[in-house]
Amino acid sequence: MQTNEQRPQEPAGWMDVPQPEVAAGNGTVVEAEVLPATTDPGDVQLYRASEAAALDVQVATARAYPRSIVKFEKGLEAMALRTRAIADDCTYAVPKGGQKIIGPSVRLAEMIQCNYQNLVVEAGFLEEGARHVIAVGTCRDLENNNANRIQVTRPIIGKGGKRYPSHMVETTIAAAISIARRNAIIATVPRPLWDPCWHKAKLLAIGADGHTPFAQRVDEAFAALLKLGAEEANILSYLGAEGRAEVGVDDIVALRLKYRAIALDREVSAREAFPPPRGPDREAAQKSADAAAQALKGAEKPVGPPNHEIKEGQQPPKRKAGPDPIHDDEPPDDWEPAKGEDDG
Repeated sequence: MQTNEQRPQEPAGWMDVPQPEVAAGNGTVVEAEVLPATTDPGDVQLYRASEAAALDVQVATARAYPRSIVKFEKGLEAMALRTRAIADDCTYAVPKGGQKIIGPSVRLAEMIQCNYQNLVVEAGFLEEGARHVIAVGTCRDLENNNANRIQVTRPIIGKGGKRYPSHMVETTIAAAISIARRNAIIATVPRPLWDPCWHKAKLLAIGADGHTPFAQRVDEAFAALLKLGAEEANILSYLGAEGRAEVGVDDIVALRLKYRAIALDREVSAREAFPPPRGPDREAAQKSADAAAQALKGAEKPVGPPNHEIKEGQQPPKRKAGPDPIHDDEPPDDWEPAKGEDDG
């Protein structure tokens, strides 16, 4: 009978991430294969055969019980659109370059994974450096033989170049793992299948019912934030808009998330959430805000898009597209998790 000391370690599974890396003789870093803790060639061959057999069983099971796209779409909508609070959680918004980036959240990715079926998803911690941490997420579609492995880097240096304390480093690592997992799922499940549901979730989150003029929703959002102490010029700068007439559905979703962080969760103040623009943009933003306020003061009707009603599947004309919200969601250099700006 073997004791615990005599028993060899159990080899890692085929989907374990991250794969370890070792330094080659020339100083380069290469990816190493995880093998059993043995030098016997027969054991290594047996291990590889067992891993291949396990994968074959998973693939065969997935193809014996194929997914239904119709069932996936209905199931995703049943989850994401169940309540307004859940619809809120389907989207994240973070500042970058003084403006906002909006994208599908970790919660939405979890619902996508649950309903798409026949997916194997894993995520783990890869590396902790002096200035950043790296996590990796892997998603394999067993039915279609499609897989994605995505790395996510997050800074652990705050304002003034000071490294985060240990508990904040741990928080950043956990956030990076969640984001890597989300990105792997989003990259594997085709966007045309989940994007319509995400759009409906955004409409539900802002209360767009097809009857209330969209311009009224915009005015309500601005009024709520101004009451908390935010300045209109700073709000417009955050949205990258010159006036309220340019505000769209994604912008209102981002403002709603900011409102929750300020008024409900009390994670940030209004000034921290909407800081003044830097450099030449500050004067331009102030002029735009003054012009918008003057136009609203003298207008008989609310200023808004030509189509004052927004219906399901429609939204006001958008401005020029910004960065990719899925793969270009890095926070600014002075971002700190304690401020509530996690993008998951």
